[in-house]
Amino acid sequence: MLMSALGWLVVACVGQPAVLVEYRRSGGIMGLRDRLVVYEDGRVELERRGARYQFTLGSEELARLRGALERAGFGALRPEYFPSGPWADLVEFTLVYRGRTVRGVLSPEVPEGLRQVLAELDGLVERWRPQ
Repeated sequence: MLMSALGWLVVACVGQPAVLVEYRRSGGIMGLRDRLVVYEDGRVELERRGARYQFTLGSEELARLRGALERAGFGALRPEYFPSGPWADLVEFTLVYRGRTVRGVLSPEVPEGLRQVLAELDGLVERWRPQ
């Protein structure tokens, strides 16, 4: 019985590819509430305004995203990038990559490499969202 339970557990774990990156954005003047999960195999899940969508990235898109993530230097990023002064109507982001979480709003404090990652992910959300 133990062997059959372990076998089922292995099948369940193997069936789900690992997450490459998870991206959430919320707020702003448009009241965004989006969640994008990109898996290592290129599958993508997008949640937008309560609806869920799935699609698959092409090899070039996936390579471009991987490159941007690598160039961002996540090991050197701070966990948060929020302006020191007051701010309103800005879009807040949360990004999880390789076990590290980075949060903030797009402001001058955000390094260029991280800006490029956010631009790639925003581009995916906007391009693949249903009209």
